[in-house]
Amino acid sequence: MNLTENSIFITGGGSGIWRGFPETLHGKGNKVVISGRRKSALEEVGRAKPGIELVELDIENPKSITSVPNSLAKQHPELNVLINNAGIMKVDNVQNGSQGERYDVRNYWNHWKRWRQRSA
Repeated sequence: MNLTENSIFITGGGSGIWRGFPETLHGKGNKVVISGRRKSALEEVGRAKPGIELVELDIENPKSITSVPNSLAKQHPELNVLINNAGIMKVDNVQNGSQGERYDVRNYWNHWKRWRQRSA
């Protein structure tokens, strides 16, 4: 991957160990858009690195999952890199009938599938 002159969307880039990705990539001359569910964490990145664009995205909210990819495709048709990070996913356990158990997962496939569906 060419590390400069990209337009990059990073999920979960507002905090934790993943915060360094958007800051580093933006510093190399890339256009960077990050998402996260906590507005305060996103705003902190925005203050630290002006020019990084911020998008609230809560993967537990179906409306958010639907609206964000549509909005990104319209506002940033030049996006050419997607970096997915850890998220929270609710999983039903069919063996014991429980519903909505929370798991901290690296949900790459689900993000990618939804992204491709919305931007196609």
